[in-house]
Amino acid sequence: ATGIPTAYCGKMFTDAGATVVKVEPPSGDPMRRWRARPDTGEGALFGYLAAGKRSVVGDSTSSEVADLLATADVVITDLAAGWALADVTAAARPSAVVVAITPFGTTGPYVDSGLQVNEFLLQALCGSIGGRGWPGSEPMQAGGRIGEWFAGAYAAVAAAAAVRTGVGETIDVSLYEAMVIAMGSLGAVSASVLGDDQALGRRSLELPSIVPTADGMVGFCTITAQQFQDFLV
Repeated sequence: ATGIPTAYCGKMFTDAGATVVKVEPPSGDPMRRWRARPDTGEGALFGYLAAGKRSVVGDSTSSEVADLLATADVVITDLAAGWALADVTAAARPSAVVVAITPFGTTGPYVDSGLQVNEFLLQALCGSIGGRGWPGSEPMQAGGRIGEWFAGAYAAVAAAAAVRTGVGETIDVSLYEAMVIAMGSLGAVSASVLGDDQALGRRSLELPSIVPTADGMVGFCTITAQQFQDFLV
């Protein structure tokens, strides 16, 4: 797998003491080359997510990958690079937990829609951008690809619970549904509880929030008392 959700799911297992092996395509994980500024060497984001993992190069025809699938307790995949869920579950041992993290899950109306999915589109679909940004301005997304981190965390919790049973299971994680839960429903729930339908879609005037600077926009998160005190410091 490539990308943040699967990588973060695996990192949580690494941090908990598991042996995690990352299978990269022959060209390497594209995240190795992702960086915020042009420089040489491995990107910091990849280094953080891959820390403590062993890496092998292979694909669905590799004998080394087949051996890994046949012995792993947990298999994490984004079903990219020619992998199919049925092939992964067939290659994994019967007691393995197979975790598939994809934009819309493996079933549902959006799976075969052909949408070119990115974080901003998913935030729009889940309603997250409806109340974010200044009134009259263009919609603003929450920065940092936060929805992808949510999905990885949810997947890790589900996989950790499932693997303790010793019974094989497939966990189908929809990045979109994870974002609906974590990012999209709070405004609607609050409006419903308060009986204020007019609050739906109303832009937030929280200060500090996402505000203009001399060279673009900057976002602050000061929801908790600790965050606000840190901001003041």
